[in-house]
Amino acid sequence: MAINLAIISILAIGTLAFIVNKITNLRICPICAGVAGTWLLMLVLRFLDYPISIPVLAILIGGSVVGIAYTIEKRLSGSRSAFLFKTLFIPVGFIGAWGIVEENWILAAVSVIALSVIASGFLAKFSPPSNASHPSELQKKLEKCC
Repeated sequence: MAINLAIISILAIGTLAFIVNKITNLRICPICAGVAGTWLLMLVLRFLDYPISIPVLAILIGGSVVGIAYTIEKRLSGSRSAFLFKTLFIPVGFIGAWGIVEENWILAAVSVIALSVIASGFLAKFSPPSNASHPSELQKKLEKCC
């Protein structure tokens, strides 16, 4: 029964996101919004002492972790290893998801920070080093000096 309610919630929130996309310039993935919105709603209900299905909550958060990883993967430059990125990102994301499900907020926060560092490291634009065959200004000044 809990999974049925979760699916209805995903469809309802996803439909709302679809409508918002049509009305505004926002481009939100309706399924992503539906899944994330549903597990966020489940967390709020859990804090309000409503009984929620922990396995369904865990499945939805895990789905969000994988969805975020694949979204970030699309933005990686060709020189970055998508395999390495996902190999680092997804397990750390699952640890964070477990932290959320277990209400271990320190573990969840550390995981979010680690995920941010991993994503930033893989998305950072590195400019190639300047051409080493051209002497720098300092080298030119040193050569003229002596």
